[in-house]
Amino acid sequence: FKHVNEPVPPPRTLNPDLNEGVEEVLLKALAKKPGERYPRAGQLVEALTAALRSSGVPEAVAISTPRQATVTWWPPEVTEPAPAPGNPPYKGLQYFDEADADFYFGRELLTSKMVAQLAAAGQDNESGGERFLAVVGASGSGKSSLVRAGLIPPLRRGEPLADGNLPPTESQAWPVHVITPTAHPLEALATSLTRDTGSVAATAALIDDLAQDPRSLHLYVQRLLQNGPETELGANVHKRLLIVVDQFEELFTLCRDDVERRAFVDNLLTAASIGSASLPERAIDVTRNGPTVVVITLRADFYAHCAQFALLREALEKHQLFIGSMSSEELRRAITGPAEKGNWDFEPGLVDLLLQDVGDEPGALPLLSHALLETWHRRRGRTMTLSGFHESGGVRGAIAQSADKVLEQMDEEQQAIARKIFLRLTELGEGTQDTRRRA
Repeated sequence: FKHVNEPVPPPRTLNPDLNEGVEEVLLKALAKKPGERYPRAGQLVEALTAALRSSGVPEAVAISTPRQATVTWWPPEVTEPAPAPGNPPYKGLQYFDEADADFYFGRELLTSKMVAQLAAAGQDNESGGERFLAVVGASGSGKSSLVRAGLIPPLRRGEPLADGNLPPTESQAWPVHVITPTAHPLEALATSLTRDTGSVAATAALIDDLAQDPRSLHLYVQRLLQNGPETELGANVHKRLLIVVDQFEELFTLCRDDVERRAFVDNLLTAASIGSASLPERAIDVTRNGPTVVVITLRADFYAHCAQFALLREALEKHQLFIGSMSSEELRRAITGPAEKGNWDFEPGLVDLLLQDVGDEPGALPLLSHALLETWHRRRGRTMTLSGFHESGGVRGAIAQSADKVLEQMDEEQQAIARKIFLRLTELGEGTQDTRRRA
């Protein structure tokens, strides 16, 4: 402050280095008497010190000299609440699986629509009907989570959906097999279907059958269900088997064998089309309605690749669900729902900031989920904070920041290995977007 005999200045910025909270207290104190003079430095010091203490600012120590008064303030050590123990409510870059269904929010109406379409497609009638549904959407739009955590749990539980309707009554008894095609789709399918036998020979035999005859999957599922145990719903009455092929595009990015690729598609669509009038007569007796239900998730930029398969092309024309980006309300539920389920809190303003940061980009869900997880890791007590969100890098920067942190923990040799691995984890597209590849 200037010489004590000069008038006290009106409220303004006193010192850019002064703590904002303390500065505000001093300005308010001085503003009460804008023209007041303090003949002695000590009087000014006493006034300022009293103002600080009366405003709840502790540890304010005043030091004066004949020409100026200085207030030195030592803020108390603020102990931040330690992160409360608990499981994270968000999945980061991982999809929501069936076990995560209770923390999956935002797609309730879409789930109801999906179950309704699947039920309608599989209705038993004279002409039969394809028990097939394709969930199509952009990369990062949440297809895997929608099917795994949205579709499968209500089918198993038989509970009312968001629209008030119930899933098919017998769906609680359906065996469910979730696979990804990988580089060898027939092996992936056969391994899942024979998982309860514990027999490698049974798996190998089924692989051979699938490769030789497109009716093999239907016949195997039919026999599998006939020999299955009785359920609360009766002895295999109206019982079906659900096959979910997640990341169907791997059929085109990872599988290099055209013959195996076609055998996989033919078996799936033949099994899902038994009883359909559109099914070629050579496939099987069209008067029967088969037990197999097939759901696939497909990245939209691989849609054209499906045209080379007649049965798949026809099925896509009739039975598909194209998903887009979430609405603001759906995104808000996806953000707040898991936190409320786990009794976690948000600092005021954080949810709105997250929504603003996401925008309307259809593939931003993994970015949002990762930012939420990193913000949760930086929580204070049970509260996710604005500072934690900024420290994480935000929706756009959290992934890069996490990757840099991992890389910095490696020595030079490990970093070189990591670079080689990452080069193998990308499948360069020819006429399509690049995709991930397992290595």
